[in-house]
Order: sequence, then structure tokens, then C-alpha cells
Amino acid sequence: MQRYFILLIGLLMCGCAVLPKPMTMSQIEQRVDKDIKEMYANQEPLTSPLNIYDAMARAIRYNLDHRLKLMETALASKQADVSNFDMLPKVATSAGYNFRNNESGAYSISLLTGRQSLEASTSEERTTQTFNIGMLWNVLDFGVSYVRARQQADNLLIAEERRRKVLQNIIQDVRYAYCRASSAERLLQEMTNLLERAKSALERSKKISDERLKPPKESLEYQRELLENIRLLWGLIQNLSPAKTELATLMNLSPGTKFQVIEPEWNSPDIPLFNNPIENLERLAMAYRPELREEDYRASISALEARKAILEMLPGLNLNFGYNYNSNDFLYQKSWWDAGTKVSLNIFKLVAGPASYRAAKSQQEVDHTRRLALSVAVLTQVHLSRQRYGMAMEEYKVSRMLDDVNNKLDAQTAVAGSVGKADELTVIRSATNALVARMRHHLAFTELQNAAGRIYNSIGLDPLPGAVGTAGVGALSKSLEQSFKEWGRILNEPRPVRMSDVEKTMPGAGSVKLENIEIQEERERPTDAVSGLIEENLKTTAKTAETSARKVSIRTDVADIYAEPSVNSKIKIQAFMGEHYKLVDWSSKGWLKIELNDGSDGWIPTVMIRPVLNGEKQPKVEQVAKKEPPKPVSDDLPLKEREESPKETAVSKEDVKEETEQAVKGDPQITEAQMLIITIKKANIRTGPSPLHPIKKVEEKGVRFKATGVMGDEWYRIQMNDGSEGWVHKSVVSVLTGV
Repeated sequence: MQRYFILLIGLLMCGCAVLPKPMTMSQIEQRVDKDIKEMYANQEPLTSPLNIYDAMARAIRYNLDHRLKLMETALASKQADVSNFDMLPKVATSAGYNFRNNESGAYSISLLTGRQSLEASTSEERTTQTFNIGMLWNVLDFGVSYVRARQQADNLLIAEERRRKVLQNIIQDVRYAYCRASSAERLLQEMTNLLERAKSALERSKKISDERLKPPKESLEYQRELLENIRLLWGLIQNLSPAKTELATLMNLSPGTKFQVIEPEWNSPDIPLFNNPIENLERLAMAYRPELREEDYRASISALEARKAILEMLPGLNLNFGYNYNSNDFLYQKSWWDAGTKVSLNIFKLVAGPASYRAAKSQQEVDHTRRLALSVAVLTQVHLSRQRYGMAMEEYKVSRMLDDVNNKLDAQTAVAGSVGKADELTVIRSATNALVARMRHHLAFTELQNAAGRIYNSIGLDPLPGAVGTAGVGALSKSLEQSFKEWGRILNEPRPVRMSDVEKTMPGAGSVKLENIEIQEERERPTDAVSGLIEENLKTTAKTAETSARKVSIRTDVADIYAEPSVNSKIKIQAFMGEHYKLVDWSSKGWLKIELNDGSDGWIPTVMIRPVLNGEKQPKVEQVAKKEPPKPVSDDLPLKEREESPKETAVSKEDVKEETEQAVKGDPQITEAQMLIITIKKANIRTGPSPLHPIKKVEEKGVRFKATGVMGDEWYRIQMNDGSEGWVHKSVVSVLTGV
């Protein structure tokens, strides 16, 4: 019997041994065939040329990187659903069958005499059947599971923000690749034809040189210029050849797929002018960038981790309740209910709890500092993208004019070559220069589109206002076109745009597309991400940093300081850029209380200030108190002159909007014959009739303008020399008579 038992054990051990087994070539081939079919399966066929929005739509629908992020978001959603079940009590059930080949008996021995006191007896049958079902609930585990479920929900939101970032990058890449593909479709054939012509001319030149029909030096110089043109053409061809393949990859088309793109209007790029103030772009970036929102959710996870550390130090309370059944005939009751409770405490958790809590709080501080550092990087990207856009626009204008000049020269050279007044090398050189200029024009157009896309990306704007869902390529393309038009209109506004207006125009823009998740806004004023982050930063630095860090600096040209945290309260003084004030208190409505130079307190919106850095010194700018009654002194002077003659009245954003609407209508008293001339050294031309509007341009003394409208007794609407409109204060101009 023992031998058979040992043999059985040996067989089982041999059966559990696993040896490596490589895949066969047949299996690899099956996998390759399957992957090739799945990579490009279930896609709408290409039946017509693509415009840029069609390309973006196909990338959104079929790009595998985006689909991977969608799957990760779905996985995070399922994990969040699973974590909710951890909060439920544990309900367990079991059933069993027991058998033994002899009786289960026992006898007893007296502890006093050591003799057997009873005969051997049994209280259990040889065969029994058992069943039980019970519920066990630990109150402490419920609390910890609740915190973990909330953390998992935040992880879901983080996955969604990462999906948003991938989608924005794909749209940016498609924009760039589409323009390159359009240029390739337009220029590659011309480049190839000209290259063949240059090669033919080179062959003829070699034959002439071999036959000694021209001096050797002249032939060699001729061939050198031809070779330089050939090399240049080859470089252009190599640059443009992969463009359509890159676009096809972004749309998840097979690299060899044939398709056509609709050529854009190279001479008039359909992009915004981005007239919106840079400060407003900063606010939009701070509110909509996926990276910053991800940091918000990480901060929430860290805060919940601190709560979890506290919960784990508490004693656990176990509650149990259940039903039991046993078929043993010797039992007095074969079925019964039971219940109980128990309190337990893990001593090691109690000892380690404070350290875990401190670690969680340290993680919160790290998250906060990382978010502030990331915010600085985001604002830097906004400024750099705006600067690159301006440089790209200038490059585009020059390239467009150069292309036009080279085309005209090429046409004249071609005519001269047809009548024998220009040799073939001159014609080829001229055609090559024209092609190079045209390609540079196209590249400048592409870089301009790319620069515009960088601004969109730096702000974090979503190309789609809603979830992708199951919409087809055509519907997505129309939604994208409408979305970019709306964003273009918003970003072309010369005045600051409220985020509440953005949400009304583009519902759901930049928000997570999940049920029961919304971005709450106050009814009285829009959500101000810059104010919130500045305010949070000031709270942290005021509590932990040195005394110098408890100061704030004015970040705008001029800022009103109010008696109460409301724009309807009395204006105490006006402060100017760079002035430092001591931070006293803050409110939850986006206001900070500061101490003025006379020792009194005042209130200022958080968007007007920034924290003072260590070692930063205050510039010498005097504080000017508001006088009663106010005198109509121009605020529309350069900063240095404003310090001497500051404007002493406040204008609310609602007043600005109302005044602007009235000013656009003009004043019937202004006639076309009336001209204005600047009478001070430098005057600011603004985008609207108030000092709150951005400065459009600074003009010198003696510059003349045509007046086209008037706002009350303070502002003229003017037509500038470049044809655009602006606003100038009446105190800095005079009306020319007899002009």
C-alpha cells in the first residue's frame, strides 16, 4: 500500500512540472494575419478627398493611441465600480459532506483518580451533511473601503484627463501633417519633373564637355550649378515624400493607402488672430490644461490617503450573523441561527499610524509644490506659443510675398527662354528658385498652422465640446469644424472672456465627459483658476514661509483697492504694477485683504496680484489715494506718466461691456472731416473705451487719426493708419480744424 502511495505522489509531482514551449512559426503567422486584419478593421471607407476636419475626425475615431486611452479610461471606470463593492458586508456560504470508515467515539478520565469515568461513546454519525450562510461586516473596513473607492474614482478622472491630452496632441499632429501632405500633393510632381529636366540638362552638358564644344571651365561651372539645383531638389523631395504616410498613420490607414487631401487656401490661412489678452489666455490655460486637472485629482487622492491613515489607527468592530445546518442525528437541534460582535485593535497599526499620517501630509505638500511648478511651466508655454505665433505670422507674410515675386520672375524667365534670350541653366535655376520659394511659402503656412495649434494646446482647449460616443466620421468632422470656429471667435475677442461665456458657447468644453461629474461655477462670477491657484499659494506661503513671503505684488498696470470685497464698494486707492502690500486675510470669493501704507486695510481681487518672491524688491512707485470728487484725468498714458496722473475712477466689467456696445454706434456729431492729433509724448491706443481694455498700440506725439465715434466725454473711437480701429482718451488728443 505504501509503495502505491509513493508512486502516486511521484506521478503527481511529474505532472506539475512545466517546461518552456516556444511558439511555432505557424502560430506566429496566425497572430500576424490576425493583427493585420484587426489594425485596420471596422473603418469607414475613403470615398472622397479629405479636408482637415475629416482627417482630424478619422484620427479621433480610429487612431490606436486614442483608442488605447479610451480603453484605459473604461478599465478605470470598471475598477471604480468594483471598488464600490468593497464597502458591502462579506456574505459567505458553504456546504459539505463528511464520511469516515469507523465511529467517532471518545471516553473520559477522572482528573482526581485517573480512572476511566465513562464508557467510550459517540455523538456523531459516520456520514454527515453540513450547510451554513453568514454575514460578516467590519465597520473599520467599511470606512477604509469608502476612502479607497473615492481614490479609485479620482483615478478614473485622471485617466480621462490623460485621454484628453492624447486627443489634443493627435489633433495638433494631424494639423501639421495635413498641411505637409497638401504641400506634397501640390509640389512633388512639379519637383520631380524639374529634377528630370535638370538631369537631362546635366547629361547634355557632359556630352558637350566630352566633345570639347565648350571650354572645360565653362562646362564644369555649368554642371556644378546644375548639380547644386539637383541636390536642392532632392532635399525638397526627401522632406515632403513621407508627409502623406505620416498623415495616414495618424488616421490609422495602412501606410500604402491612396487618398487625396483638399488643398488649403495658402494665401489666407483660416486661423484666429488671437486678439484675446494674454492674461485671459493664462486663465484659460490654468482652468483647462489636462495636466493641472490631473494634479487636482492627485491632490484629492493624497488628502484621502491622510484620512485613511487616521482610520487605520481606530479599533475595528466586527458584526456577524448567520444560519447553520448539520444532519447529525445526535444533535439536539440540527439547525440554528447565531450572531455576535467583536472589537479588535492592531497595535502595530496604532504605532505606525502617526508616521503614515505624516507621510501622507508630506505627499500633499509635494503635490501642491509640483502643481505650482507645473502651473509656471504652463504659463510659460502660453507666452512662448503666443510669441512663436507672432513670429510665424511674420515669416508667413514674407514667404508669401517672396513666393509671389519668384513666380513673376520665373514667368518672365520662361518667356525669355522660349524666345532664346535665356539659356536652359537660367530657366532651370529660375524654376528651382520659384519651387523653393513656393515650398517655403507652404512650410511657413504649415508652421503658422502649427503655431496656432500650439496655442490651442497650451491653453488645453478641447477640439470637441462633447464625448466622441459612436458618432461617424462625417458627424465628427462637422462638430470639429463648428468647434474650431467657436473657439476662433472666442479667442479673437479683444476683451477678456468669462469662462461662464465659454461654457455657454461650448458646453462641456474642457470638462470630463462622465456622468455625475460637473464643473461647478458660482452664479455671481465665473470660475477663476488663476485666482484660486494664487489664493491657495498665498495661503500656503503665508503659513509656512518667511515674513517676506506674506507680501503680494500688483501684477496688472493699475488695480483698484476697495473698502469691501465687492466691486460695488468704495474705491480707497489705486495701486500700480510692482507695488508690494502685506497680506492680511483672504476670502473664498476670490478677494484678498491687504494692509495699505497708511495702516488701513483694503480688498483686491486675487487675479490682480501675485506672491512676492524671496529677495524681490519693490520698484519706486508712489501710492495715490482717490480724491473726492474725482477729476477727469486720463488713465490712458504710459505707466510712468500714469504714476504722476492716475485715473481716479473705477470701471466694472459690466460697465465696459455696456460702454463698448454704445461706443460702436458712434456719435452723430463726429463727421468724416474731423481729424485728431496726439498732443503728448506717447499715448496708448486701446481695444475698447476704458483703461481695463488691453493696449493695442503706443503712438508718438503728432500722429493723426480719423475719428469715427465717441464715448461720452472721455473716449474717441478712431481709425488707425493700418485700417484697424482703436480707442484713445480725449485728454491726449486735440481736434484738428479745417482738415
